[in-house]
Amino acid sequence: MNSEKYLVRAFGKVNLFLDITGKRPDGYHDILTLFMSVALNDEIILSESDETSLKITDKTIPLDKTNTVLKALCLFHEAALVKGVKTSDFEVEVRKRIPVGAGMGGGSADGAAVLRFLNNRYGNLFTDKELEEIAVRVGSDVPFLLKGGLAKGEGLGEKLEYFDFPELESCKLVILYPNVHISTKWAYENYSKHLTKSKKYYNINSLKKDFDEFKGSLKFSFNVFEDLVYGTYPRLKEIRERLEAKSPLLSMMTGSGSAIFALFEGSADLSSIEKEFGGNKLILTTPITQRHINNEFLTKL
Repeated sequence: MNSEKYLVRAFGKVNLFLDITGKRPDGYHDILTLFMSVALNDEIILSESDETSLKITDKTIPLDKTNTVLKALCLFHEAALVKGVKTSDFEVEVRKRIPVGAGMGGGSADGAAVLRFLNNRYGNLFTDKELEEIAVRVGSDVPFLLKGGLAKGEGLGEKLEYFDFPELESCKLVILYPNVHISTKWAYENYSKHLTKSKKYYNINSLKKDFDEFKGSLKFSFNVFEDLVYGTYPRLKEIRERLEAKSPLLSMMTGSGSAIFALFEGSADLSSIEKEFGGNKLILTTPITQRHINNEFLTKL
């Protein structure tokens, strides 16, 4: 089948704050977090085909039913059938740029991008709310990554409140990936053993929509998984401390790790960081707003 090809960009994220607020009866955890999209993205090439196929440039990623792209395709197809719409099979190629096992939502971003593409391809078959209900079945970060930008996430991460700070795009983001793959499941199972009683107080619920106040609030931010991960991988703590010495707005581990990021004002000179950390997987990128994600999301090839 010869069909049109589409390029979809799946933008990653970092967590500017992450806490666990409780454990649910189903064994999952409720969280409170602040998601921020980053310009770093995976590229996904899609075209209609006689049967579904998936290729991924990173050969470590499984191509079974746990794969977020295949889950997104399957769940969208099933939900569309309920509405009386039969969707096509697709040939999909994922060109990975977002590190795997880094806490940057790479797999979730791919699933979200495929859902968004399919909904667009079929004339917005689902409302935003309906698409989010499909998305959370793909993964807990997926509802945020459907739109991206900056948002407070509660529940599993699917209860979202968005903020819009265009000034963020003038900031710079340094991400260091130490080639350590951390299992999210392991992190959630073990985090309580490393909780400290001296957590800084950060009331994300009272965050006002003022950029200067937002920047000032970052000094109270924390990630509940850091003590656990740093205790197991002390090199990550050393990386964070070295980044903090460069006076960023915030330096922290994202998600359950292992990537460490530092957010800088746009005027910051990052040449010394490139020299100092050149032996690591170093990513220089920027935050990205919903506005730019919408502009860059889909390209017809």
